[in-house]
Amino acid sequence: TGFSEEGMQGWANADPTNIRRIDYGNAENDIRHRFALSINYELPFKNIQGPAKYALGGWQVNSIVAWQSGKDFSVTNASGTSASPSSDPLACSGHSNCASPNYNGGADRPNQIHPAKLSHPSNHEWFDTSAFTPQDFGSIGTTARNSLYGPHFRHIDFSLFKDFPIFESLKLQFRAEAFNISNTPNFYMPNNVNSGPGTRLGNSSFGQITNMDPNYVPRQLQFALKLKF
Repeated sequence: TGFSEEGMQGWANADPTNIRRIDYGNAENDIRHRFALSINYELPFKNIQGPAKYALGGWQVNSIVAWQSGKDFSVTNASGTSASPSSDPLACSGHSNCASPNYNGGADRPNQIHPAKLSHPSNHEWFDTSAFTPQDFGSIGTTARNSLYGPHFRHIDFSLFKDFPIFESLKLQFRAEAFNISNTPNFYMPNNVNSGPGTRLGNSSFGQITNMDPNYVPRQLQFALKLKF
């Protein structure tokens, strides 16, 4: 759970004798694909002489690139979403889990009636919200645990180094570093009933992504001088 920055996964808590069927699903740390690349390259200006060598020689560029597929999440019911019996329309009001007659803790999951994946998702509509519907009062929803995935995560760091010789083994290193140099925003779908309204059927933001990924940082630039001896 800590690895994927996710929280409660919407466990049903309705039939403790049948947990294997109800809560069998993808793990919280299920990152399907991850690409990481580290580059270190010294610019080829070793054979030049004179002032040009001092200005152009010794430059080194470095980069770290990370691209991974999205984190999984569960669709759960907002408080009192399960369909209540017509004789008592408020029977489930105020409870997060309507599958159990005793209203046990933890949000339950609704029914899924067709695939929810969209061919062109956006932050305004990340999945097909019509794929989910409240289950009957007192029943267990069919939506699988951690069945959907959020947006990809992309991050590129870049740096430029150069050593300026001063005397014998004494050198002055100039460093220019950029973190998330492309300033690419990274979003995610929180999977916690307290901070993930986009995953909760019955919420006005259901299906929408409004949160930045916890690992996201906007572009940062820094410059430094380092004395090496």
